[in-house]
Amino acid sequence: MHQVIDPPGGQKQPPHMKKLIKSWFSENQYFSAEAGLRTGTYVDFTPFKKVLGLRVGEYRESSYKSDYYGNKTNTSINDNHYFEFAASFGIGVDYKYDIGQNRFESASVSLFGFSAEYSVQSSYHSQFYIGLDTGYSIGLGIGGFVNVKGGWRFDF
Repeated sequence: MHQVIDPPGGQKQPPHMKKLIKSWFSENQYFSAEAGLRTGTYVDFTPFKKVLGLRVGEYRESSYKSDYYGNKTNTSINDNHYFEFAASFGIGVDYKYDIGQNRFESASVSLFGFSAEYSVQSSYHSQFYIGLDTGYSIGLGIGGFVNVKGGWRFDF
């Protein structure tokens, strides 16, 4: 990897390599931390998100989120209404539907917390995320969660 970033003998890096390296290692880095409460008709026992757990049902979620992306830090307070099915035992799947906006929200597959996720932010904005996505959540009708992500996000 060092030879790709700093080629030996004074060789110049091809422009497409510079763009790829800049995109992967700086522009698209993504980190987030989120905590919140859920109420609804759901069951959630997830001691390790996307590693071990089960969550299924419909719920309203209020959360506080802080993230870093595109060399900017952002904080937000969110209020959403979802249907979700998530199950993991080392290998996991997660499907989330946004009832409040009547649209598909996200789908992901994971292996021991490392996940690939496709999500729709609006009719003209989608995202692809790859990286570590883990946390803790529990609830039966009412509950709470914390979540931490670290990896790369690509908007399109």
